[in-house]
Amino acid sequence: MHSRYDYWERRGGRRLFWGVAFIAAGCMFLLDRQGFLGRGEGRWIWPAVLALFGLMRIVTARRFEHALKGLFAIAFAAWLYACTEHLWGWTFAATWPIILIALGVKAVAGGAVSLYRQSRKEPAQ
Repeated sequence: MHSRYDYWERRGGRRLFWGVAFIAAGCMFLLDRQGFLGRGEGRWIWPAVLALFGLMRIVTARRFEHALKGLFAIAFAAWLYACTEHLWGWTFAATWPIILIALGVKAVAGGAVSLYRQSRKEPAQ
């Protein structure tokens, strides 16, 4: 069982992360609005924020499901970056089914973990 201190410690870490992420995004937008960045140079900020969020979820995970959510956020960030930069010829219109596949994989993995945990809790017959 987790103590209240653990809850506030985890929540404080999340606040710290989001505070830094908002500051970074605001600085990027400000630099873009003031003309210090070329057109479209700041479009990588959102995939980077998502990837950092996913990494934070993995590092602070106390359960496999939390790490799985972090991995999903990193994969989504990679897809978003690949589509905005047109890596490998990827576009949003051409690759959106990848998101459906990823959601399915995430659901199957989460369900498998739940079934495994339930089977370990039941007494052996």
